[in-house]
Amino acid sequence: MSSTKSQQKRHMSDDQMLVVSSKRQDSASNICDRFTLISGDKLYLLFQKQQELSLPDSGVMFPWLHGFGQANVPYTEKFQLSIIRSQPLPPGMIENSGMLRSSLDLTDLFTPLNEVTQDLDQVVKVELREYRTLTGYNATILEVDELIRICRHYRLLPFLLTDTIKQYKYGNKRQIGTQVKDDGASWKRPGMFRRFDIQPAKHLELSNKVVMYCLSNGHPSRCRCHDAGVMVKWASNFVALNYLEREQNTPKIFILGGISDIPQGLMAMVPMSMASLEKPSAGQLASHFDIASFNSWDRDLLYKERLEISKMSSISMIAENVCCGNSTDVEILRLRRISPNNSLSSKKYYSTCNTIVTLSDLDYRNLDMSALDSQLFNLPSKECLNCGLYIQCVESAPLPSCTEIEYHMNQLESSIELKFPSSGSIGLGNLTLESIKSFVNICHLIHQFRKKTDRWSLIYCSDGYTETSLLVVAYLIFNWDVSLDEVLLRLHNELERPFFLFPVDLQVLGHLQLLLRELSPLRDPTRDSTLLKIDPDMFSKMFFTKPCQDVDFLRSKGPLPSRILPHLYLGSLEHAQNPNLLSNLGIKNIVSVGETLSWSANGQEQKLPCYSSACIVPTSAFGVSLASYSRNVAGPSNANLMKRNRSFSLDTLNLMESPTCKTTVTSNDGFNICHVSNLGDNGVDPMLSQLEQVLAFIDKCFQRGERVLVHCMVGVSRSATVCIAECMKRLDCGVIQAYLFVRVRRLNIIIQPNLMFIYELLKWQELKHPNAKKVDWHIMCRAIAELNKNYIKDSW
Repeated sequence: MSSTKSQQKRHMSDDQMLVVSSKRQDSASNICDRFTLISGDKLYLLFQKQQELSLPDSGVMFPWLHGFGQANVPYTEKFQLSIIRSQPLPPGMIENSGMLRSSLDLTDLFTPLNEVTQDLDQVVKVELREYRTLTGYNATILEVDELIRICRHYRLLPFLLTDTIKQYKYGNKRQIGTQVKDDGASWKRPGMFRRFDIQPAKHLELSNKVVMYCLSNGHPSRCRCHDAGVMVKWASNFVALNYLEREQNTPKIFILGGISDIPQGLMAMVPMSMASLEKPSAGQLASHFDIASFNSWDRDLLYKERLEISKMSSISMIAENVCCGNSTDVEILRLRRISPNNSLSSKKYYSTCNTIVTLSDLDYRNLDMSALDSQLFNLPSKECLNCGLYIQCVESAPLPSCTEIEYHMNQLESSIELKFPSSGSIGLGNLTLESIKSFVNICHLIHQFRKKTDRWSLIYCSDGYTETSLLVVAYLIFNWDVSLDEVLLRLHNELERPFFLFPVDLQVLGHLQLLLRELSPLRDPTRDSTLLKIDPDMFSKMFFTKPCQDVDFLRSKGPLPSRILPHLYLGSLEHAQNPNLLSNLGIKNIVSVGETLSWSANGQEQKLPCYSSACIVPTSAFGVSLASYSRNVAGPSNANLMKRNRSFSLDTLNLMESPTCKTTVTSNDGFNICHVSNLGDNGVDPMLSQLEQVLAFIDKCFQRGERVLVHCMVGVSRSATVCIAECMKRLDCGVIQAYLFVRVRRLNIIIQPNLMFIYELLKWQELKHPNAKKVDWHIMCRAIAELNKNYIKDSW
């Protein structure tokens, strides 16, 4: 009899084995036993303790933060608390309100379920069988059913985005590679240096306490906090299988108790009803929710980016009675909201006064919402109400026909609205005789509208520069009768208007400038509103005349370096290799981050001054922290405590810096060049050891009233990191605010500092700007990942 039972047991199916213990299950032995409640006050104390701890040295956290499953999870007292929202607010409330500070959603952490290609029941059962094999724990049938039910509700798989094994099976395989076994070098793939999207899950792996919360009326007994806790518990158990020391990856899970007495300091945004989305008046620009959302830097960085863009590229004059602006300007004008000032705003796009990132929190309960509008937006002057010709540049728009243009020429007293193709959408192959007639006569229409009506024209697009730049530059060539390169120089230096031309735009304008200048009103001031004629000979001559390629602007075949601050430019190695271009832009100083200028090899080296200031102690490239040689730290309990007002001399700093990274200053041909050698964008080389010297060089340029170009190879990572640090200093703000300021002014080139550079900037903020608005590491990474997702496919 016993032999028969043994044979039956051996032939049991795997599903039956999962069920065996269900008849004798005991809640005390359940892997997801009832979670402990925690009060709001207790959670706030835990949160404050985490805020007081400083970030570990980068050598402790990297390369682990870059990738998947190397060795074991690093131990640190920092990152020990995760706060997770189990569900949004109920219907009638705004989903993105009612959140605690530094809190995450499950979608930030877990692998999405593909309901078309994945059988959820089968996936869960297969993985639980595998878990039983590896750990000996046999899930009960109730646990299996519960986990499947919870996953189906959330439409998520119970696996973290950082789970190497599960990602290979069920995630995007391109993110992991082709091997399940981690060879310890997967993080070295270039894409892994910028995996901002997985940092929330990395943070959860580091945490030994996880608190689930929601602000629903049924909390905590009739809500989904327990379900979310079950997901986190199982995911932590699964991801532990990637490591040798598995027990360290099982956090203690709590559920927030009463929600009526949550400390105010723990709230990122109070619950708000849908009525908060309504504008108090017809002319209002921001709602109460918009204001509350602006105050919280934990969420919705995309909204803040749009606000910053609308400020940076707000309406400005580019020629007599001709303006350029953005879609927000047009919306404001149609609401007839104007600035109390009598003249057009003189704020420059790179001005430290023309930004939202330095604003203090605004009172969303303020009854005078118009006062708040004037802080978030640049309201146009009363003169702008005189606009009568609106030309919107959009990607999908065709060129207006000559018939349509002629119609408007005969109706100049009426308000006119036209659409024009965006920059980058017209190539040389599109330039037929008819299209060129249309192009030239649009410029003619703008000029005649000003001349005959004395009213204004407004050329605009969504961001104020991307789509409009082609038409703006073409009109200025036509209006001023000057060459393309001179227009670009004057637009940048005199009009100080942001613009962005694609290489194809430079090609088109290089040929088109001949016609535009030949038909310029300056050559025939008596010309009337009759359409301009272009005969086939002029058309042929335009294409047979080769544009001059010796001009600095045209030879670069791309945008100019970006002006970030009055004294600060951000660009590429190509810009720095062109000293004539830099001279035309008034730039006399260069910071070369990790790249060498071919024309500066024979420069005369200068002795660096000695600086005395609080410095971050650097770490060798993923080796032992060098801090132990200069700090009297007794043990791990003290290693992460934030120490302010420490002072190191440059001599001390030089002893601790990476032996291969060096900063030198040379002079060559009228340029001062600060060169940081052997600093790559490889996820390995730290920058903090050089940052103090580089910023001191930039400060000397600032004090002399001179401009400086900061560049690396492309101008998106190493040099962008330096510019962010400089903006933190000049704007007296935190990393996320300075990041947004630089990102917006880099125009269409998206800055992409690697993970370690952003991490080091947070370390920099701890010492240099401790009172600036603080956003936690994992929250900042989530915000950057969400921003990048809007512009970059597979942004990792």
